[in-house]
Amino acid sequence: HAWTRAGNPNHIYLFGGEFSSPKQGTFHHYSDFWRLEPSTREWTKIECKGKTPPARSGHRMTYWKHYIILFGGFQDTSNQTKYLADLWIFDTQNFSWHTPTLPPAQLKPDARSSFTLLPHEKGAVLYGGYSRVKAT
Repeated sequence: HAWTRAGNPNHIYLFGGEFSSPKQGTFHHYSDFWRLEPSTREWTKIECKGKTPPARSGHRMTYWKHYIILFGGFQDTSNQTKYLADLWIFDTQNFSWHTPTLPPAQLKPDARSSFTLLPHEKGAVLYGGYSRVKAT
């Protein structure tokens, strides 16, 4: 799973995650999205209309203004692991996800998981992580 605080500074959002069986022969990735109100300890499942991020684990989320930024992660079965490089933005005021369209020539990060994603005045900063792409 990944979590961040966003919108109302008292709200904490949680997305996705993974279950693996004790011998790691079975994997299940989650795509559910939750909001926690810490003062009441009340969880609310967020149901969104339209497209939403697919199930994943190893992804990261951060906040910017009233948006949640979600990037990357992985999906795996007992046979293969697929690393993701998709970018999703959640609007905490309209309760909707969208995927921004980036110009083809724009520099963007490779697919990865387990990285650091921090808020920045212009969006977010991504650092490190794990990817199967070999450094040159």
